[in-house]
Amino acid sequence: MGKEEDKRPFIELSRKERREKARKLIFGDYEDEYLGNIWGWKFSRFSFIGLLLIGGLALYGIYTGKIDLQELDAKEPSSVLENPNPYLDKTPVKDTLKLD
Repeated sequence: MGKEEDKRPFIELSRKERREKARKLIFGDYEDEYLGNIWGWKFSRFSFIGLLLIGGLALYGIYTGKIDLQELDAKEPSSVLENPNPYLDKTPVKDTLKLD
């Protein structure tokens, strides 16, 4: 935005110009720059190593037979959609409070 645009009333500005003027009023003159990864690359590496570790443990458990995928499928329902709310199937309990 040029100097002559700064003198125009706020109501005459377009939406983009209003946004830029408000940003300039709050933050001052700034340059668009890449701020980078706020967590840093160290955090990203630790997360990747954690994912590899958990994946490795899961593969080790499957390979040694400690985790049996066929047994898991037999125990768990194949889909939540088969019985989305199991509490609706139960018959309601009769009220034991009697008013005389």
